[in-house]
Amino acid sequence: MKIYIAAHHELVREVAESLNFTITDNPLHSNIHWKIERLRDAIQNNDIPQIPTKPRPSSASNSNSTSFSRPSSATSTSKRRRKRSRPSSASSRRNKTRPSVITGLGQAVTKDALTSSLEAFNILLGKSTRRIIPKTFCLPSQLKQFEAHLDRHRSSNNHYIYKPSTGSQGKGIHLFNSAAGGWNEIRSKITITSTPESGRHDYVEKSIPRSVVQKYVANPYLKLGGLKFDFRLYVLVESLDPLKIWLCDEGLVRFCTVPYHKPTKSNSKDMCQHLSNYSINKKNSIGYVHSSILNPDPSAKSTGTKRTLTSVLQEMRDMNEDVDTMMKDIKDLVIQTSAALQSEIILRGKSSNGSNNTSNTNKNDESKYESKHESKHQHQVEKTEENKTQEQKYSAEEETTKPFQPNKVIDGFQVLGFDVMIDSKLKPWLIEVN
Repeated sequence: MKIYIAAHHELVREVAESLNFTITDNPLHSNIHWKIERLRDAIQNNDIPQIPTKPRPSSASNSNSTSFSRPSSATSTSKRRRKRSRPSSASSRRNKTRPSVITGLGQAVTKDALTSSLEAFNILLGKSTRRIIPKTFCLPSQLKQFEAHLDRHRSSNNHYIYKPSTGSQGKGIHLFNSAAGGWNEIRSKITITSTPESGRHDYVEKSIPRSVVQKYVANPYLKLGGLKFDFRLYVLVESLDPLKIWLCDEGLVRFCTVPYHKPTKSNSKDMCQHLSNYSINKKNSIGYVHSSILNPDPSAKSTGTKRTLTSVLQEMRDMNEDVDTMMKDIKDLVIQTSAALQSEIILRGKSSNGSNNTSNTNKNDESKYESKHESKHQHQVEKTEENKTQEQKYSAEEETTKPFQPNKVIDGFQVLGFDVMIDSKLKPWLIEVN
C-alpha cells in the first residue's frame, strides 16, 4: 500500500510507517492521498461544490443526451477570489456554535499566573486545602523572597527547577542545587540585558524574564522500570460561571528514557532523566521506545515511552497499589485548580471592567476639553459603518487575552491539559496546566 502525503506532517508520517505503508512522492503512484482540507472555512464561505447525484435532462426537448448542472464561471471565480476569514465570536453565536476558547483562561494558566492563583486560593480557604504544587516562587516579583529562602536552606542540599513562564517542550528549563552557587550560575544565563528607554548607552538594564522557580520533587514513583513519568490528564471546562468541568477517562503517561537517580552535580543536566517531556525524550535514540498503536485495547500493557493512562493504572493495580485513592486525590487536585482559576479570572475581569470604566470617563472629560479649544481648520473624520464592524471582529487568539466579563453570557468551552506527577507515596503533584 502506497501513500502520498501532500503536506509535511510528522505524526502522519510516523503512523504511516508504523502501518507498513510505502511513502511515495508521486501522487499518481499512491493508493492513499493524504491532504489537509480547510473544511471549516469552506463551509463558512459556501465553497463546497454541489455534486449532482442524478443526471438532469437538457433544455432541448428533442435531445436524448443528459447534462450536469455546473456553476457559472463568473460565480465560481468570485467564490475563489473571496477572502477567507476566521469566523468571529459574534457569528459563532448567531450560528449557535460554541467557540473552543474561554475568554481569559489561556492567560490564567501560564506558570506564574497559575502559581499566584493557587497561592491566593490556599490563603483564602486556609488549612481546609492541601498543597497540590511544590513550593514555587514567581520571578521577578518574588526574587528577593526566593534568594532569602535559599540563604536559609543552604545546608539542606535541596534542588530547584527553573522554568520560563510561557515555555513549552522543555525549553529553557534548568535544574540546580541550593548550595555551591547553583542559582548564581543559572541567573547569569537567564538575565536579559537591554538599553534603557532614555537612550543612554553608558549602562544597560538587567532583568529576569517572567518565570518560576520550583522546589524539585526528588522522590518520584519509580516502580515502573525505574523511570520517572508524569500523567497528562485532559479536562474539559464547559463553563466558568457556574463552574462545570469534565475529566476524561483516558489520558497519556510520558516516561523518561534514562533511569532516575537523585540529582547531583554530574547528572543535573541530563534532561532525559529528570524531565518527562516527550519532545525531549524522543530524541534519545538509546532509551526511546516507540509505542504501538495497533493494539485495540488501550489498557493493554505497554513498554513505550508514551503510554495510555488506563494501561499504566492497570499495571499499578496489578502491583496492588491503591490506585483508587490516588485517582480520588487527582480529581480533588483538578477541582481545586479549576476553582482557583475561576476565582482569578472573574476577579481580574471585574477589576479590569472597573478600570476600563474609569479610563473611559477620563477620556470623555479630556475629549470635551479638547473640543472647546479645537482649531477651525481641524476636521474629524467619521468612521464608516464598515470600519466599525471590522474593528469589532477579533480572532480566537485575541479572545484569550481579553478580560473576563462576569455579566456577559459565556458560551465557549476549552480543553486543558493537566500535567501531574506521582511521588513515592502516591501523592499527586501539579506540575503545570496547558
